[in-house]
Amino acid sequence: MSFKSLTFAGAIALLSFDSNAAISMAAYEAMAQRDAQAAGRCTSKPTSYTEVKARIDFALGMGLITQRASFWAKAYSYYPVVDTYTRSVLAICRG
Repeated sequence: MSFKSLTFAGAIALLSFDSNAAISMAAYEAMAQRDAQAAGRCTSKPTSYTEVKARIDFALGMGLITQRASFWAKAYSYYPVVDTYTRSVLAICRG
């Protein structure tokens, strides 16, 4: 391949990169552990499993987390706190 072809392929790859990619299971788990240790990061009142599941499904439907991350989240009852304005996960809390 010529230098121009490689440069063009690299540019296409960079332009197609999604900066709002879904959070993987490993990243979700790491974020959950980090947020669980931060005092005052999550609400102090318990959240029902129905609400936990709804929040996980909402984040999955928005493409913010992967399906594997949603399975892990439901199994261990960690829900994402989603900022609907920026469409980003702010924290991951235990329900």
